[in-house]
Amino acid sequence: SSVCKNILCWGKYSENLFKKYCEAKIYIVGKASLPKIEKITDGVTFIFQSSRWEVANKKLLIISNNLKRFNIPISHWFKDKNLLIENGILRDGPLHKIIIGSSTNLLVELGFLGFDVYLIKDSVFLDFVDDNLCIDNSDQIKDIYLCDNFYPGDVWKNFIECANNESISRYKKIIENK
Repeated sequence: SSVCKNILCWGKYSENLFKKYCEAKIYIVGKASLPKIEKITDGVTFIFQSSRWEVANKKLLIISNNLKRFNIPISHWFKDKNLLIENGILRDGPLHKIIIGSSTNLLVELGFLGFDVYLIKDSVFLDFVDDNLCIDNSDQIKDIYLCDNFYPGDVWKNFIECANNESISRYKKIIENK
């Protein structure tokens, strides 16, 4: 979307983010309700897909359940009408520093904002990010949580950062690498 004249986005938060970094016309198509980020807490937040991504959601849930044995703070964030939601709660805790997910655009936005976003192997983003951002089990997450590893966070700026010809050249690089 960085090379488009028009961008559709969810809510004011995304609109302001895109307006800051590009010259496209921004249109709000809904409300994503991304929270205000006042303090980033230690722990891991799992971002679940919509219900049609059943395999990815189950894998996230299995990894999350296995991670509980390490006493690491965990929260789950669901999209509306996800079959895994219990008691109608979409967000069962705060947004933590480490984010694990599959393919929702929320991962890109959180990565752009400075969170440590990691992907499971089912992610459509894996072709465009460092292999170190792919996790497959709770032991890997525990190691990431306990160690102060270098996190290549600039990778997420390739998805959103826009500045006329610069965004076109980045887009071409992604296409040419495919």
